[in-house]
Amino acid sequence: MKKVIFAIIGAVIGIPLSYYFQSEMVQSKVGGIGGYFKHFGDIVKDGNLLGNVILSVLIFAIIGGLIGYFIDKNEVKK
Repeated sequence: MKKVIFAIIGAVIGIPLSYYFQSEMVQSKVGGIGGYFKHFGDIVKDGNLLGNVILSVLIFAIIGGLIGYFIDKNEVKK
């Protein structure tokens, strides 16, 4: 059960962390993470940038799911 919760948390965390996977041009244009959220709709509309956002959300969801899996696995052993 925790793997699902951690996967969801990872996906939600992946959205703001996707800022760090964007090119330097995008990071300098939006002026920081606050500007990234402010212009997130415009960034998602750009097909080239959307791939980075989706990829980072998926990566963090998988990482969260793996963390939850190992937590569940360790609880079963105890």
